[in-house]
Amino acid sequence: MRKWKCAACGYVFSADEQPKNCPACGAGADMIAGEDDNEELKAKEKKGKQRQEAAADPGKDPAAQRKWRCTVCNYVHTGEEPPDVCPVCGADKSAFVEITEKETAGDNPPVTNKSAVNPEAPEEEKPFGIIGAIVTRHHFHPITVHIPNGVLPVALVFLLLAVFFQQRAMEQAAFFNLIFVLISLPVVYATGFIAWKRKYRGARTFIFKAKWACSAIIAVLMIILVFWRILDPQVVFSGGTAGWTYISLCAVVLAVAGFAGSLGGRLVFGKNVD
Repeated sequence: MRKWKCAACGYVFSADEQPKNCPACGAGADMIAGEDDNEELKAKEKKGKQRQEAAADPGKDPAAQRKWRCTVCNYVHTGEEPPDVCPVCGADKSAFVEITEKETAGDNPPVTNKSAVNPEAPEEEKPFGIIGAIVTRHHFHPITVHIPNGVLPVALVFLLLAVFFQQRAMEQAAFFNLIFVLISLPVVYATGFIAWKRKYRGARTFIFKAKWACSAIIAVLMIILVFWRILDPQVVFSGGTAGWTYISLCAVVLAVAGFAGSLGGRLVFGKNVD
């Protein structure tokens, strides 16, 4: 049986497994450590001391005063230390910088990491120069990406209506919509790349890798959809496996685009992580 100590009240007791609560004061497992684990015990005792100080005078609580900002996505973390991984964009601990009480989440973060873009540098010295500044300042990527994302659902609905009502005009409209989406992709990807390099400092975290994967899937499937229809104009009305496979691929493109959009929204608006 192992000895455990509560860092909140100092009570020592025996238990086979990690206790959920202190039998004396009711503190949670986050305040209980093995008596033989000196490092963990010291860390939790320090946390307990901070909580006691906060109870006596909230203004003296270090955790309540220290804030850290992710230099990739601007997520602000409150705590004694920055998180090991940013819960929004996935950047590691080194991407965080401490901010003062006067700074807010909307301010430009102080830049300390070497890979970051220097906000004080002239526009022509930043990635893509003046063109890049125009693209990011006027939000060209969100604008361009919303256009094909709005057209894709229309194309899918037209395809379904074309099959159920045997309307070739609707199938042709869907085809033209898909062509429009394919043509717009280079612009979407170009503005996205510029925004990634300038706004997010070219960070290679999981959220950006996921967006790249989505972009690749969308591009490949759009090429398949458009050229399949060119080579076989009757594919949608052919019935059987071919027709429904074509429609299913269109649905997959829409789903992947929606997922990529949700990742973009997470970067812009963050998420409930605290």
